[in-house]
Amino acid sequence: LESAVEEHIVLELESAPPASRREAGFSSTSQYECSVTDSENKCWVLMSEAMELHAMMLQ
Repeated sequence: LESAVEEHIVLELESAPPASRREAGFSSTSQYECSVTDSENKCWVLMSEAMELHAMMLQ
């Protein structure tokens, strides 16, 4: 992480089923706070339950 830049970014991910399955009422929304990005624009998220870093590509 030599070239890491500190940032404060919140990603919101949402998934919803196709219209044919909406009657089941399933939807999922998650927010992840990113504090570090690297030179390849990957956002590193600390998953505190597992104490692991996960990389996500920002679009």
